Amino acid sequence: MSRNKRGADKRGISACDYSPPISHQMRDENDLVRHIDYIHYNPVKHGLVNSPSAWPYSSFHRYVKQGDYDADWGAGRKIEFDAKVGYE
Repeated sequence: MSRNKRGADKRGISACDYSPPISHQMRDENDLVRHIDYIHYNPVKHGLVNSPSAWPYSSFHRYVKQGDYDADWGAGRKIEFDAKVGYE
């Protein structure tokens, strides 16, 4: 009998398996900019890439085209964020 038929791999999914989405109202433009920076730097923070520009799924590329970021922003240096940013 397979493991699946015995039920060893079956798991029920319940609402408690998921965390509720975190909601945060932006206080001002500075707060918004800090959160956008945090989002763009997140793949670097978690070791997926060496710079935000290396993450192909990021809106970072659009912000670079618009002139909001230099293409090398966040590359080659660790960026520290306020402890609350990204965890509100």
